[in-house]
Amino acid sequence: MINKFTFYALIILALFLGCYGSGDKSQGSGTGEQVTGEEVAKQDAQVYVQLGHTDTVYCTAFSPDGKLIASGSWDGTIRLWDAQTGRGIITFSEHNSWVNSVVFSPDGRYILSGSSDKTIKLWDIENGQLVKTFSGHNGSVNSVAFSPDGKKILSGSGDRLYGLNVDTLKLWDTETGKEIRTFSGHDSYTDIIFKVGGVYSVAFSPDGKQAISGSDDTTIRLWDIETGNEIKTFTGHTAEINSVSISPDGKYIVSSSGGLENAIKLWDAETGNEIRTLFNHTSSIPVVVFSPDGRQILSCSFNHLRLWDTQTGREIKTFSGHRRNTWIYSGAFSPDGKYIVSGSNDRELKLWDIETGRELKSFSGKTEFVTSIAYSANGEYILAAYLDFSLKLWDAANGKLIRTFYGHTHRVESTTFSPDSKYIFSASRDKNIIIWEIETGQRTNKSFPWFNSNIYAVDFSPDGKYIVSGASDGSIILRDAQTGFEIRSFSGHDDSIYFLKFSPDGKRIISYSSDRSVLTWDTETGNIISSFGADSDWINSVALSPDGYSILLGANGGEIVLFDLALEQVIKIFTGHTAKTYSVSFSFVGKRIASGSNDGTVRLWDIETGQEIAQFISFANDEWIVTTPEGYYNASENGGQYLSVRTENTVTGIDSFRHIFYKPDIVAERLAGK
Repeated sequence: MINKFTFYALIILALFLGCYGSGDKSQGSGTGEQVTGEEVAKQDAQVYVQLGHTDTVYCTAFSPDGKLIASGSWDGTIRLWDAQTGRGIITFSEHNSWVNSVVFSPDGRYILSGSSDKTIKLWDIENGQLVKTFSGHNGSVNSVAFSPDGKKILSGSGDRLYGLNVDTLKLWDTETGKEIRTFSGHDSYTDIIFKVGGVYSVAFSPDGKQAISGSDDTTIRLWDIETGNEIKTFTGHTAEINSVSISPDGKYIVSSSGGLENAIKLWDAETGNEIRTLFNHTSSIPVVVFSPDGRQILSCSFNHLRLWDTQTGREIKTFSGHRRNTWIYSGAFSPDGKYIVSGSNDRELKLWDIETGRELKSFSGKTEFVTSIAYSANGEYILAAYLDFSLKLWDAANGKLIRTFYGHTHRVESTTFSPDSKYIFSASRDKNIIIWEIETGQRTNKSFPWFNSNIYAVDFSPDGKYIVSGASDGSIILRDAQTGFEIRSFSGHDDSIYFLKFSPDGKRIISYSSDRSVLTWDTETGNIISSFGADSDWINSVALSPDGYSILLGANGGEIVLFDLALEQVIKIFTGHTAKTYSVSFSFVGKRIASGSNDGTVRLWDIETGQEIAQFISFANDEWIVTTPEGYYNASENGGQYLSVRTENTVTGIDSFRHIFYKPDIVAERLAGK
């Protein structure tokens, strides 16, 4: 029997070797979002679908020439966008935790990022490669800045030493990556669970001789770059300081706070005196920044961005357009002062016209998260559930989207086909299991309400007589598939059931729960046959092979692990997803794998080779694309509009390359295994 330590250790070791030993993850350190094939290389171009960030957009920046926008996210990536077209250009993905800060170098050649993984990284924009990693902080790096000449880097962190707060700024040499000095003086609270806190914001003075910092000790401090000495402390805030900015002429400092204060303060940089306080925000203010001419101030908060007159303190304009009840965590002015870019926990960036206050463009992926995946027994269909509560049925032979099912009122957590492949079962947090007829796309008269808990897992018995479902309260119930009557319940888990599967002979049921245990049950008696621990937070989904000898595990990092239950070893790791893999499924004959992810893609894999066969991606209005790793694609009438072609740092639509890559026949051949 597999014990908890063996299972956990084998998987972690395999993931480590798969992710760091071979270095073959398709996302790389900085490329387009889909690796292209030989013909793409001939055209010196890369074809990809713009997937966008999969988590909060926490920081944004314009390039010095205003042509590019960089965004950093809690998904651990930095993305480079074309400011004019809104198309994504490059994704940088070497951080392994939140990206808290991004800035361009003064010459526009590099991007600098600071992360909760305690590192600072320098990226080359032209080739998309990681140039250097700066290591030295032992807490989250919350803010980074370039000196005006680009030769030095400043970082702010929530460092700790022997359990004590030693929140610091560090000065680095850009070329060598070596630490020049540490600035110590802030004394604040750091959240030891989330490893955040301390110095939240740093900036250089326009002449590069001084630096300012804001901390959750409620103070702003002015530092001498050459000596590292503290010049002045600005006091007056009564809550943590989220952001500081210095005016282009160096005369003023603006700061913003959270807590119960939620205030913006303008300071005289020379005297340290407070000039005025601005109080229109009712929530914490993550970002405040001066316009390029210093005449205006931009602030970001819950639901709104606000523009202020620096001299009078009067609010000039409010910008609203991000989804309701969202935090706007980042904002930046274009170099000419005509535009603003903002980032939010709705995963989008938005470009605004300052003069009119109008939203000009949204920078984002156009897909929804995939929450569940299923493969039909006859091999003809792939079913995916999405975060918008819909289900989409794909033709496994040609990649076309057949139809979309709407009916659930909350997130669909589990889907399965009937053994004869004529029906679909979907289980949702709306506490219902719905049965759909595939041929008509209609909802049948049968549904199984579950009044007490959200349903997270569902499966059919191989003979089609029974259906088993698992809920958020840890309960498992076996029902008659025809009548819906409860036959028996299974007690043993004490938390949400995320996976249920009948054995090939139907005599056993395997379950996986967030209580971190995998149990095997006797279908007839309801007794537990065996159990083992899967003590890991990274497992999001589990699937049992048709022969019952191996399982698939979907991981937080996007990896899919094939694990042999008899040999107790990892067989293969499938890499390609760029976000959490929330659902995995075997084909009926066990030769292929389907997976669904937070990156918005459904992917089909060859088990023997471990290679990706195709991606299925759906968009609004039932537009769709299916792509192969070589860059070939098939699409709905307007689906091609979501494809981008990158040549160096120039990004265009697919139109000029359509004759090369629009190949439905080749896509069908790939799906057929040819």
